[in-house]
Amino acid sequence: MSHFTNLKTSFKNLLHLENALNKLEIPYKREKKVIEVNNSKLYNINLVIPQSNNYDITFDWNG
Repeated sequence: MSHFTNLKTSFKNLLHLENALNKLEIPYKREKKVIEVNNSKLYNINLVIPQSNNYDITFDWNG
């Protein structure tokens, strides 16, 4: 059985999250996603923490 959980949190600086993950030796990768709203392109930086069970943890940065 699997489920999807959506958790809203607030980070003021993506670099702080990356530094914390590095200190904890948690591997992650960055992905860039393009979203179009009203013919304007917005770039979302996503941070993904891969999991061995294929249910990755993702952070969508909109700041």
